[in-house]
Formats: sequence, C-alpha cells, structure tokens
Amino acid sequence: MTVPSYSLERHLSIHDIRDAPPLATASRPTRYATVGSRQYHHPPQRFFMTSNSTYNQGRILCSPGSIFEGKVEVILTHPLMCLNLSVMFKGEEKVASSGKTKHLSVTNRLFGIRTLLWGDHHQDESSKEAWPILEPGHHVFPFMIEMPLVNYPPSFYHPFVTCDYTIYATLERPGERPFKTQQLQVLFEPIIGSTHYRLQHNNSIQQKIPSILPHFDIQVNIPHHVYTISESTHIPIRLTCINDSTSLTSCANLPSLLLCAKLQRHIKVIHNSFFHQELSTLQQVTSTWLLSQADVLEMKLPLVTDLYSSSSNSNMITCPSIDYAKHFHIQYTIILSAKIRGRLTSTTKKESISIPIFFTTLNQETKPPAALVPFTHQEVINDDTLNTKPRFIPPPSPHLNDTILPPYDPIKPPSYN
Repeated sequence: MTVPSYSLERHLSIHDIRDAPPLATASRPTRYATVGSRQYHHPPQRFFMTSNSTYNQGRILCSPGSIFEGKVEVILTHPLMCLNLSVMFKGEEKVASSGKTKHLSVTNRLFGIRTLLWGDHHQDESSKEAWPILEPGHHVFPFMIEMPLVNYPPSFYHPFVTCDYTIYATLERPGERPFKTQQLQVLFEPIIGSTHYRLQHNNSIQQKIPSILPHFDIQVNIPHHVYTISESTHIPIRLTCINDSTSLTSCANLPSLLLCAKLQRHIKVIHNSFFHQELSTLQQVTSTWLLSQADVLEMKLPLVTDLYSSSSNSNMITCPSIDYAKHFHIQYTIILSAKIRGRLTSTTKKESISIPIFFTTLNQETKPPAALVPFTHQEVINDDTLNTKPRFIPPPSPHLNDTILPPYDPIKPPSYN
C-alpha cells in the first residue's frame, strides 16, 4: 500500500526529539516486557486530552504566532505495554465534489507534526523484542505548541469544503491496533487587516442608485468598507435624495420608495475541474422612505457573528473575507435595491447596486506582523525547516510558580534576593 506524501508534511526529525517536552517523572525505573506477551494488554480505563482554553466550551483557539497548551491523560488500572505515547497535530483542507457517477472527496494536507511524550523514540532491533511498560495510575503528559507567523485558512465548515485542525494522542503498539484519544478541535483564526486587501484607508463608500425618479438622484453613503468581526454590530447606511437642480419638482410631490438592504456571502469552491458557487443572504432589512416627509433615510444592517460555527445553514458571519486559500474563497457584498412603492404595473422600476464589504480580524489601529505570510507563499511551500511550520515546544516546569518574582509595588518595592 502506497503512503500518500504531502508537500507540506514534516516527518519526525531530530528537532522533535530535541524539543520534545520532558517526560513524566517515574517513581521507579521503566520496566520492559517481551513483545507478544499477553500479560500487559489491558486497555486504559480512560485515555483523553484536555486543553486549558476557556474559549467556546474548551475548544482551543489559535492564530499566527500564538502558543497553546494542553494535556494528555492516561488512567490505568493495570500495567500497559506499548512502544510510546505520541501527539499528532494536523491541518487539512477537504473538498467534496459530487459528479454524475461518483462522489469524490479530496484531502489537502496543510501540515502534520508529531512528537513523543513517553516511551521509545525509535524502532530499532531492541524495540522489536521488548516494549516499555506504563505503570498503573493517573499519568498526565503536558504539551505546548507554537504556531508560526503563517496565515493558514480559517477553520471553516461547508458541505463542499472544510478546513479542519485537529490534535489527538496515540499509544503506539506496532503490529496491533493502537489506542487513540478522541480528536480535539483547534480553531484557527488568521490575522487579516485592511492592508491584506491593499486598502490603506478605510474611507467611506459613496455611490448612486440609478435614477428611478426623473431629475432626482439617490445617493448612498456607508461609513467604511472594512469591518472587524469581533467589534462591529451593524453596518450603517445613509441615503439622501438629491435634486439635480434642473427640475422645479419638490420632494413633497415625490412618491414613497421601498428600500431593501441585503448582506450576501459568496463562496467559491475550486479544485481541478470542479467548481461550485454559492450565494446566500445572511441579513436583510427593509424600509419605506416617505420622500414627502424627509429627504434623508438612515438604515442599519445588523451583523450577527459566530466565528467558526459548524452550522452551514447559519445566517451568521462565521468567517472573515478570504482570498488566499487554495480551494475556497469567501466574499461579502451589500445589495441595495429601491423601487417606487404602490405601483404594481409592469412599468414599475427596481434599481439596485452592489457594494463589496470586507470583514477582518484586526481593527484599523492594529497592524499585522511584518513577517506574516500566507501559507500559499513560495517561502512557506519550499521551506523544509521549522520556521514556517507549527512546532512542539517544552512546556514550563510545574515548579515554575515557586520561582516567580513578586509583583512590583511602587510604594513598597519588594526585596529581590
């Protein structure tokens, strides 16, 4: 059977062994048992992973340059013979395409890293004869992962494309079925600011709806074209009726207008010859404009966000604007339409305009790191080092709290001995 090879997958190297977290301190020397012995094959009572994250029911949230940590816990009532305990962290883009005769599912590996927390690092001649024994008790193995300054695609879930980041632990038993934990979801949030779209200034948008009233223009003003998902609650829209000064008609004699503002999300899924587009309306607001009473109308298009929700039918903004992923792009647009209210004849005119809107994860005052690059950059694709890949780093010592210096008090500075 041929093992698939991924261009961005990094196999176990000397760096993994050198930077591996310290192994749990054993109260006695490690025992070994002969391979094939049935004496030490009782499965763990519990084998699971936990994280220190408090985000969204304990799910891990990470971004470029961040560090997150967790624990692998093994509860044994009997000694267990296994080669080692390893942790795997991987990111994948999955594209599902349906054809006339078959359903295809293609997985593109973004990265895959692995480290050992306990046991033998290598399979040599001695490991074929004897394996170490994990003694009964409650064993806790901490781990810590550092993300590179690389913008991977955000965690995204859709019937045709999924971007998923998972981490799990394995008790390896070569030649036998390994014990595995349930996969722990890791939510990845890219660093995206207005400079990503070459928008140096977040100026207001001013457009005109094509005239549906003779000698009058409807001017549309939106304060910004970039909005931060975590901070924005709505998009204000201001409409102004302007006389082109060639008509003596006053606004008091104008009919009422029915206006509709929609926030639409456009998803493109691309893989070789497969192409899928989906246009969905996330939010919609309508209003009646009595031009005889006011020549200005204020509208608010609400924004409801639920970042990285697994619901594909949600009307919420679950992801920022994305244009650098390999197999999917996400764009947002405001569609504003207007028509004369009360006319049901075939001559009723309805005009609309389309305004692109960008959603980012950084506000205007925050600049992204200068070294930040997308994962599709050649520097990342061609790099064989750890500089552009996630990596395991040694977790802090459990006795670190004993050496922390006391907080500084300007009134009574502590004595540092």
